[in-house]
Amino acid sequence: MVMAKQVNLQILPRSHGSHAGLRGAFTLFEFNEDVHSPVVYVEGQAGNLYLEKEADLKRCSGAYEQLQAAALSTKESVKLLGSLIEQMDSRPLEELPAMKSDVTAARWRKSRESANNGGCVESPR
Repeated sequence: MVMAKQVNLQILPRSHGSHAGLRGAFTLFEFNEDVHSPVVYVEGQAGNLYLEKEADLKRCSGAYEQLQAAALSTKESVKLLGSLIEQMDSRPLEELPAMKSDVTAARWRKSRESANNGGCVESPR
C-alpha cells in the first residue's frame, strides 16, 4: 500500500508574542479508529510520557488548534520562508547574522539519550 505524504508548513513568528507552544513541545498522534486511540507524546529531560486520558488529549488538541490559529497560513509561511532564503542567498556569508552565543570554546558532551550510530544529541557545558 502506498500512502501519500502531506506536510503543512506554518510559521509562528516571534512577533506574535506568547502562545500555547511555550508550555512545552508535544506530538499528537492520531490513528485510524481500528488501530489505536489518539496518543500525546511528551519528551523531556525527566523522561518520556505517553498520554491517553481524555482530559490530556483535549488539552493538547486545544493547544494545537491555538498554535494553528496563531501561526501564519501555509501560503504566508511559504512566502516568508522564500523571502528569507532570497535574503540569505543575496548576502555574502560574512554579512549574515552571527550566532547569538559563541560556543566554540565550550566543552561538549553527549546526552544520555545519544546513540552510537551517529544519531546523537550533544550540548555545550
